[in-house]
Amino acid sequence: MTDPPINPRKQPRQKRAQATVAVIVEAAARILEEAGLDAFNTNAVADRAGVSVGSLYQYFPNKAALMAALVRRDNEAFLQAMKMAASHDHGELKDRIRRLVDVAIDHQFAQPRLARILDLHQRHMPPEDQDLAVQEEIVRLIGGLVLEAGVPADRLRQASIDLIGLSRGMIDAAATSGDPTPAGLNDRVCRALFGYLQLPGA
Repeated sequence: MTDPPINPRKQPRQKRAQATVAVIVEAAARILEEAGLDAFNTNAVADRAGVSVGSLYQYFPNKAALMAALVRRDNEAFLQAMKMAASHDHGELKDRIRRLVDVAIDHQFAQPRLARILDLHQRHMPPEDQDLAVQEEIVRLIGGLVLEAGVPADRLRQASIDLIGLSRGMIDAAATSGDPTPAGLNDRVCRALFGYLQLPGA
């Protein structure tokens, strides 16, 4: 049995079509955040978006394609926020790391139910559909900070992956604890990251 197609049937080129696709994807996100996977189907999304199911199917052949679009949108938004936080124009290394951790925390807790669903879905997507280019760009972005911290060039990639894993693990654990306002989470995550990087004052 073959997997359902996850790519859009056609790419929206006109602004009106792009706006329609954006509304559909946002409607899907709101349903997942408010009601979870049990309420997620193409009819519900079309109704929430205010479009016909036929219009939805012009762009998304099934739920899998909608979910893939959500993952792509989420990854791109996260990457852009990370780039802004890591900018060399915004303070010292430790300050930029703290901002990166804030971005990761905000991303996970802004819509926690949706974030958990998308994380789980992405882990089970075929490698070719996981938006690997965005993930690699995040690793390279972290690598720039790792190099600045004095980690040898031959360890950059592994150290970057380790730091991403450390922060994701701690933030995910906090998110699943049910506490909507994790006091001190940034400080706890940063202590772990600074310790790994052997930064002064860690």
